[in-house]
Amino acid sequence: MGLALCWGPPVSALEPTTVRVEGVVLLGPELQGSPRDLAFQAALEQAVFEVARVYIPPSALQLEEPRLREALASKAAAYVLTYRVHGAPQTRPSRTERGRKELVLDLTATVDAGQVRGALESLGVLSVESDRPSVALRVRAASAAAWMTPALFNDFEQDVIRSLEARGYVIVNPALHAGGGSYGGALELAKGLGADVAVELVVRWRQREMTNRMVGGVAEVRVQALRARDGSQLAAARFDAPAYHEQQDEALLRSLEALQQQVADNLILQLERNWGELTREDGPLLVRLVNVTSYAQIDGVQRALRNVLGAQRAELVELGPGSAELRVKVSLSPGALQDRLSAVRYQGFSLEPVTVGEHEVSLRVFGASAPPGSAGSP
Repeated sequence: MGLALCWGPPVSALEPTTVRVEGVVLLGPELQGSPRDLAFQAALEQAVFEVARVYIPPSALQLEEPRLREALASKAAAYVLTYRVHGAPQTRPSRTERGRKELVLDLTATVDAGQVRGALESLGVLSVESDRPSVALRVRAASAAAWMTPALFNDFEQDVIRSLEARGYVIVNPALHAGGGSYGGALELAKGLGADVAVELVVRWRQREMTNRMVGGVAEVRVQALRARDGSQLAAARFDAPAYHEQQDEALLRSLEALQQQVADNLILQLERNWGELTREDGPLLVRLVNVTSYAQIDGVQRALRNVLGAQRAELVELGPGSAELRVKVSLSPGALQDRLSAVRYQGFSLEPVTVGEHEVSLRVFGASAPPGSAGSP
């Protein structure tokens, strides 16, 4: 099954990426070949996969990881430009099988990110055709019925999010932002997080009288998508499905499960038909970094902007004590940009969202500075 994802730079724009990994081999009589050679091959494969995973959202990676690992493993040595082994292999208790030992090889590799991305495209899990708007999504009950708790909608919400991500839409995660859970409706949430589109799914349950012990009813889901900038409507629909069970909440869950794919497919169809602004027309964004301790951290963020997020421009415009400002031209909303920068795995440090505005975002740097030559690693 191929998932077409739509973000990131052209292959030619990617720079080599340096990662430090462990190659692990479970020791035992079933091994065929030298344990050290097998650990070395495992390290190369892990280095290539660490670079590949940067370009794929977690939800899609869950579905595709076994197939991707198998496909990339066969060409791992060709994707690795240089490597350095840190000492002799070490034996330790296995972390996957109790009572057994494993051999571990510590290795730093520089990987051709362009070739890796090209491989992902050929495998059908990545596309560079166009950008998608960022989305803030909220599911709520139409009434204040005590039994219709937010937890009932979790699986339904996550299924819709996975469908959107599989089509390349950037989902802005409220959990990564201070106060992200305090916003009211979806439009307020999207504006607060800097997302392009507010999607609200309203669930209503209509009870049906039954003559036996079964509980019957119809779940109705109303869909509305608004452009956060001006509140103009991008999608509107209504779906319903009946379900029956001895317990009322289980009947609702079954009904939502039956509706999930219809809701997601129709929402995506309307967004693709009505979203007319694939690139921002209001100039570059300002990215502020605070708690900066070395220039390597700034360089790492610049490389992530160019190599991972496809920024046309990522230039340093101001450098102060513990801070830096970058002027960035990228086809992402402020909220989506902040979200994606926070999700990138850097070498030796990480980023946490601080504030987001209409034309600027700020992030805090945590961790030690990256070693020379490794900035921008996933």
